[in-house]
Amino acid sequence: MSKSSGTGRIRKEQGFMMHFLLPLILLLFMGLSLSTIIYFYLLAEQVPVAREVDSLIIEDQMVGTGKFIREGEEVLVPFHIFQEYLDPSALWHSEEKTLVITTADKVVYLEEDRLSAQVNSLPVDLRFPVRMEGGQPFVPLSFLADFYDVKLEVFPEENRVVLQQLNQPFMTGKVTKNRGILHRGPSLRYPALEGLDRDTPLVIYGEEQGFYKVRGSQGELGYLHKGSAALGDIQVLHREEKDRFVPWRPTGGRINLTWEHVIRSNPDPEELPEMPGVNVVSPTWFHLKDEEGNLTNLACMDYVNWAHQREYQVWALFSNNFDRDLTLSVLGSPEKRQYMINQLLIYADLYQLDGINLDFENMYLEDKENFVQFTRELAPLLHEKDMTLSVDVTFISTSVHWSQIYDRKALAQAADYIMVMAYDEHWGSSPTAGSVASLPWVERNLEAILEEVPPEKLVLGVPFYTRLWQEEEKEDGDGIKVSSRAYSMAGIENLLKEKGVEPEWDERTGQYYAEFTTEEGRFRTWLEEETSMASRIHLVRKYDLAGVASWRRGFERPEIWHVIEDILTQRPYEK
Repeated sequence: MSKSSGTGRIRKEQGFMMHFLLPLILLLFMGLSLSTIIYFYLLAEQVPVAREVDSLIIEDQMVGTGKFIREGEEVLVPFHIFQEYLDPSALWHSEEKTLVITTADKVVYLEEDRLSAQVNSLPVDLRFPVRMEGGQPFVPLSFLADFYDVKLEVFPEENRVVLQQLNQPFMTGKVTKNRGILHRGPSLRYPALEGLDRDTPLVIYGEEQGFYKVRGSQGELGYLHKGSAALGDIQVLHREEKDRFVPWRPTGGRINLTWEHVIRSNPDPEELPEMPGVNVVSPTWFHLKDEEGNLTNLACMDYVNWAHQREYQVWALFSNNFDRDLTLSVLGSPEKRQYMINQLLIYADLYQLDGINLDFENMYLEDKENFVQFTRELAPLLHEKDMTLSVDVTFISTSVHWSQIYDRKALAQAADYIMVMAYDEHWGSSPTAGSVASLPWVERNLEAILEEVPPEKLVLGVPFYTRLWQEEEKEDGDGIKVSSRAYSMAGIENLLKEKGVEPEWDERTGQYYAEFTTEEGRFRTWLEEETSMASRIHLVRKYDLAGVASWRRGFERPEIWHVIEDILTQRPYEK
């Protein structure tokens, strides 16, 4: 036989293997694999292989195993879990070992290893306190869940804890097979977890690749094949509705507040002028006094009686004295914040106040979150007394200590109103002369802050004062020295008359402008009067703001009150 014919026979045998035996082997392998899958699936119908126990489940999320401590019906969870999944604003102060919880209507303080809490300043007994485990605080979830719109269920046999949101719609369903199998993922390839009997009620969260993500009646969480379940209806678990605090606002109108600047003594009420249209007065009565959190009190009952007789609300102002170091010493301490709040609440009752206005300025950037926390802790306690909380902020700028210190969005969520001090574009020690608040500057910055504060909560602060700027050559001849002095509307008007100067309209700033020169240098001023004030109040109407706040009573001309009132109340609005 030739060598070539032998080679041909070998090739034929190889062809036979490739075309017949290999496909047969593959077919047998596929059959074996399918049989294996069916076998294990049928086996899983009887014996789930990896049950999830000792688990914390929040809605459709398995937060993890071993993430809580259960003692009877009480459940304690790590603070970071509570903060991440239930309340991002919850605060643990490690130095004072204190947990602070603030909701829309509650302020809760819990101290480590203490079997009582304070809820809105009242003591409440605890079954289990906050306690440290492995270097981290564990908080009593069963106690705290009552302050949120959640339903807490404990399944002792599985050591499983489930939290479900209330007042939120969810899809129901039930198991339709004799035994439905929960899998860890949306495929038979994932391990089986639990076997669910026919008619087991389900909460259905969604569909993935032919499987429903479900939670069973005992908190079992996993994926169930669509063929093993039937959809039900949409339900809502309701929580008993509570009366919500509604911030004060004049019926059918807008806030028209003016600040009363009290330095040492209050004005004689009999000498106070009529202020048509005003509905809120805010006297500067309370100030941070020392590092312990004590307050200076300048309140006067005669002033309150005068205001209430005219149906004015009284929103007393509380300031930090514009002292960064003093503020830093108190805002970071839950104990000192609570002490300041308690003093305010006592004064509120004593003087029959209707609200508090917070005016914290010139702070360190590290107090930004602490100031928000203080506002959160104060608001529910004022609301419990039917009092309004407002917070003063500046426009958004790059100034670290005067602008970046405000988390305006968070403050707006906590407080009832945000007063934006729409001044000073050019402040008292500005290196250049200019308007206190030119109209284009105000509107541009107003639009920016409305990105963070909803209009129904924003009150536009307006200045009743102007500055007279003096420009003179420096002694060394190198440039111009600029200084300024604040004037009331009437004060600057009288000065210009004395100098024989007639103001001219400045289209660029939307104000009247005047200047004159003496041997002391050039003097310049941008006036506040009826025309410029009308333009500001039109912005309140244009952007549908909550109202206007003026700094300060005593700097205005009497005609200003009529200008503000007429534009705020005119129907329909005409620009």
